[in-house]
Amino acid sequence: MNAEQRQQVFANGLKLFTEESTDAVKALAALGVLPDKLAFGPEGYIIFSDPNNASAYTQFASMPGKPLYWEVTSQPYDQDLTPVQQRALRRYGFTVPQDTAQNPYQEWPRSRVDELPNWLDRIFRDVFGLPSDYDVALDGGI
Repeated sequence: MNAEQRQQVFANGLKLFTEESTDAVKALAALGVLPDKLAFGPEGYIIFSDPNNASAYTQFASMPGKPLYWEVTSQPYDQDLTPVQQRALRRYGFTVPQDTAQNPYQEWPRSRVDELPNWLDRIFRDVFGLPSDYDVALDGGI
């Protein structure tokens, strides 16, 4: 998957929380990443993950009228985040709990959702260490 395709997956995945969800579903289907069963609407969650290892993921929860709640796994590839990964997440605005079983998190304003595809790419490249041609999988529900 190239960078442009991933940006489209990220952008359209996040649109599943909006009034643009119908167009987003069509775009995701055209990219071949629409799961067989995916619930969408203003309330729910979306998970972006490494299709080769589902333990490397980031997820968003949406509640109407509230900022998006964004988490990054605390144990990508079934290992605790390293101090370097934790520092990167803190620089990106995440709260990193001391308890390694809890995921780093932050609230993201809906007014800035257009910035998220680039931030998501940073998580997968800089924090998870994936190569420039990595693939991304999408899942979600209510």
